[in-house]
Amino acid sequence: LMVEPSVQAGIMIHLVFMIESYHKKEKGHHFPNLAEFQHRYRLEIDLVKTSLIVIERDHQIQISDDDVAFITQAFIENKIESSFKSHTKN
Repeated sequence: LMVEPSVQAGIMIHLVFMIESYHKKEKGHHFPNLAEFQHRYRLEIDLVKTSLIVIERDHQIQISDDDVAFITQAFIENKIESSFKSHTKN
């Protein structure tokens, strides 16, 4: 998923605060309708989870499904629509 650079920066800032909250053992936020969101955006969530593995390893944290959903939602809501379309001759 591609997003504008300013959105990328916002997501990075969110990640920094999220990591800090894990280290402080602060209570996380609840993602509303998590199961429904996970079902609907299964592929996107898997992509985000895979991308977060390095952060989890480097910071020795386990990112919750709720936080993965919030990050995924940020990408989905701010994605850049591709102008590339395949054209076929009829």
